[in-house]
Amino acid sequence: MRKNKPTQQIVVNHDNSPFKTNLDYDETEQLPVIKSKSVRKPSKKNFEIKKIRVKVVTSEKKLVINIKQSKLNPLQKEESPPQSETRQSQSQVDLKPKEDNNRSVSIIKRSTHQKIEIVENLEDNLDSYVKLYYSIINLIDAMRKDVSELVDSINRFQEVIDGVHFQALENLLIDNSKKFRQILILIKTGIIVVVNCFFDQHVFSTNNVNFRNLLIYNLQNYLFLGEFIIQKTQKQELVTIIMQNKKYFGSKKIESSTQIRQNLELLQGLYKTLTKQSKDLYQFLNSYFRLIPNLKIVESNQMLQNFTSLYFTIQQGYHGLLGIPLISVAHKPYLPNEATHDFTLILDMDETLIHYVEQTKSFLVRPFAEQFLQEMSKYYEIAVFTAGLPDYANWVLDQAAFNKYIQFRLYRQHAMQYQKHFVKDLSRLGRKMAKCIIIDNIEANYQHQEENGIQIKTWYNDPDDKELLKLSVFLRKIAEDNCDDVRDALRQYKNAQVN
Repeated sequence: MRKNKPTQQIVVNHDNSPFKTNLDYDETEQLPVIKSKSVRKPSKKNFEIKKIRVKVVTSEKKLVINIKQSKLNPLQKEESPPQSETRQSQSQVDLKPKEDNNRSVSIIKRSTHQKIEIVENLEDNLDSYVKLYYSIINLIDAMRKDVSELVDSINRFQEVIDGVHFQALENLLIDNSKKFRQILILIKTGIIVVVNCFFDQHVFSTNNVNFRNLLIYNLQNYLFLGEFIIQKTQKQELVTIIMQNKKYFGSKKIESSTQIRQNLELLQGLYKTLTKQSKDLYQFLNSYFRLIPNLKIVESNQMLQNFTSLYFTIQQGYHGLLGIPLISVAHKPYLPNEATHDFTLILDMDETLIHYVEQTKSFLVRPFAEQFLQEMSKYYEIAVFTAGLPDYANWVLDQAAFNKYIQFRLYRQHAMQYQKHFVKDLSRLGRKMAKCIIIDNIEANYQHQEENGIQIKTWYNDPDDKELLKLSVFLRKIAEDNCDDVRDALRQYKNAQVN
C-alpha cells in the first residue's frame, strides 16, 4: 500500500461492466502500460457570439468566403460546463433554458472532414426533381390536415433531397444557373423555416396561410424551372407535370424570369418575417441569401445543411425531438471520397475512450487508449463518432494525447435522432460496409448496422481495464488478413464471446 496517494484517486468499480468476456488476458499481446489521465476543464468555456460579418470576394477563377468573427465575450451568467454524451442524451427533453435558446448556437471551428467531391448524373437528378414535385404537393395537402400528417410529409421531402445536390442539372442549365440555385435553395430553406416554427406553438398556429403561400410560391418557381429543364432534355414525366399545372404559372403577360424574381423576393421576405424570433436562424438567412447567387449548388447546400444540422440539434436539446431525423443531420457522405486505408474504424468517445467526471470538471482517459489508436492508425482510417455536441467533443479531443491518430470527428448532428438514442448510421459515411467497424459501449447506437459493431465494456475509471488491448489484437488480424467482409469476422468474434 502506497503511503502517498495521488491527488486524484481512481476508484475501481468492477460492477460497472455490462458483460464479461472469457478471453484469457495472459494470451493477449502486451503493450506498454499507460495510466489513466485526468484533464481539467477551464473555468469558462461558453461564449456569446455578438456579431458575425460575412464578406464575399469573387474572382474569375474562384470564390473566396472570408468569415470574420468579432470579439467573443464570456456570458454574464455563469454557465455549466459542456455536457458529456450520456448526460446530453438524457437531458435533451427536460432542459429548460432561462435565456435566449438561440445564443447556444456557435460556429464549428474545426471542419469534420476535407472537401468532398460530388459526382451526380443527369438521369438521377431528373428523377429526384420529379420526386421533389410530388413531395411539395404532399406538403401543400398536409397543410390542410393535422401536424402529424405534416411531419410525415416533411420526412418524405427530406428523404427525397437527402444527399442530392442537383449538380448535373446545374451544369445543364448553365445559362440560368443563378435562378436554378436560388429556386432550389429557397425550396429547401422554406421547409426549414416551417419546421423552426414548430418550436413556437403560437407562431405555428397563426401562420397557416403564410405556410401555404410559401409552398405555392415555391411550387410556381419549381414549375418555371421545369420549363427551362424540358427545353434542354425531354423528361416525359416532367413534361406531364408542367402541362397539368398551368394554373400555377400566373399571368401570361408577365415573363417567367420576372415572375421568378418577384417570387424569390417575396419568399425571402416571408422567411425573414417567420424567423424574426429565432435570432441565429434569422441572422444566418440574411447572410446566406446574399451568398447564394455567387455559390455553386453544392457549396450552397453544404453551407445550409452545416448550419441547420447544428441549429436543430441544439434546439431539439431544449424542446425535445421533432420526429424529423433528417432535419438535424449533416449531408452525406460524411467522409472524403478517397479513404487513406482499406478499412475504416469508427470509435465512440464517452465511456469508450474517455470518461467525463462531473465533480472535477475533467476527464479520464481509458487505459491503453493512446497505444490502441497508434496501432490501429497503421491499418485503419480512424474517426471518432460521438453523440456529444462539437463544443464538448472538441474540448476533449483537442487535449487528448491520442488525438494525433484521429483523422475525422463526427458529432451529434451526424447522428440520427430516434427517441432517446442518437443512432450512428454507418451508411452515411460513404464507405463500404464490408470494410467498416464501429466500437461503442451502447449497442443501440449502431442499431442500423449491428453486424458492423462491437459493443465494448462501459468504462468509467477502472485502471486495470484491458478491453482496448484485447481488441487491438483482433482488429489488427482483420486488417493483416485483408478480410473480404469484416461482418463475417465480427460474427465469429461475437459467437466466440458468447461461447
